[in-house]
Amino acid sequence: MARPSPCASCKRRRRRCATDCIFAPYFPSDDPQKFAVVHKVFGTSNVRKMLQELPVHQRGYAVRSLVYEAKAWAIDRVYGCVGYIASLKNQLAEAQNQVSELQKQLDVAQAQELDLNHAANKRNFDLNQRPSREDGPSGLN
Repeated sequence: MARPSPCASCKRRRRRCATDCIFAPYFPSDDPQKFAVVHKVFGTSNVRKMLQELPVHQRGYAVRSLVYEAKAWAIDRVYGCVGYIASLKNQLAEAQNQVSELQKQLDVAQAQELDLNHAANKRNFDLNQRPSREDGPSGLN
């Protein structure tokens, strides 16, 4: 029995969509671009083989991965998603360097604050140790 509306794969290939069509659950007819990008990069036959080799519960994840990678290849034909991953790694390294620099600046500021607090405490201690004017010249009454 045929489906009322063929999946994106069968529609693209102008074929009837069988009830057991492996593409139908993952490439609905209302999103033909999703199949088109995967077909352009991997080919229908290769995608069918990949899906057939996987257990049914993993096919959805595989299709999402194929779509993601195909879109990445459409954007960057040389590196694909590897280029995107490398870019993200570079951004992460830059962010980690910035955090490291900010941590150093924070450490310096905290050390300066400790020095200022220590100096202020020492000054207060010294002021409290001075003899008052009411005391005699030797500090004794």
